[in-house]
Amino acid sequence: MDVIVQSERCIAFRVDPDAWKHPDITWPDDELIEMSAAAASSESPSAFVAAVLGRILPGERMRSWAIVEIDDGGGIHRGPEESSDPGLGARAVTWLWASGAASDALGDGAAYVESWPTEHAIEAIACVPLVHDGTVRSLIAVWLTAEDTDAIRREVSRLTLMGRLWTAARSERTEAADAGVSAESFVSDALTPRQSDILRAMALGLTNAQISQQIRFSESTVRLESMCIYRHFGVHSRSEAVEAARAAGVL
Repeated sequence: MDVIVQSERCIAFRVDPDAWKHPDITWPDDELIEMSAAAASSESPSAFVAAVLGRILPGERMRSWAIVEIDDGGGIHRGPEESSDPGLGARAVTWLWASGAASDALGDGAAYVESWPTEHAIEAIACVPLVHDGTVRSLIAVWLTAEDTDAIRREVSRLTLMGRLWTAARSERTEAADAGVSAESFVSDALTPRQSDILRAMALGLTNAQISQQIRFSESTVRLESMCIYRHFGVHSRSEAVEAARAAGVL
């Protein structure tokens, strides 16, 4: 946490984009796989946020949330109706457009937070940018409540995972599109020939790097196709996928 302004009424700070990797934050493997798959298959930032926000932030911590999307021309668009507080979206846009610490943090891909004490808790508004190709494409604003500032910091650190998931998914999706992997692969009832090849390589114990060399596609494509395989079988790991495939007579 990098404190920017501190007074009796307010603490403003930024949270590093990689804060989600802090040692005191744990992520179950199956949750990461599911959220990565949601990021990869979501057609819009709004759909992505609606799919994963509840997994990352406990409901009792969140008072409301909002999302705004920014198109290639710089136009601002409101998120879905589930985004319950448009005033938060307006504040997020103001932070991005205003010169100063808030816009600097968001432009760097970091979260920006303003918190204040109430009678029984600490409340805060946190803004997390979704960045693709070095440009802020969306802003997620969340109104949080917690027992103290450290708890607020932990929850915002968890929220930074959303930025990482979205950036990685957009980069992999661009590469996967070039390689012929479509978003429909995540909901298809049948494995594609390439997914079948990867599944067989998994059964032989090959690493992603070895599979990449074998099928002549990047490791990013292998990871994306692997998530499609996991979703197809309703599993969360290589070993489970191989076991399920053998039980189904696919291997």
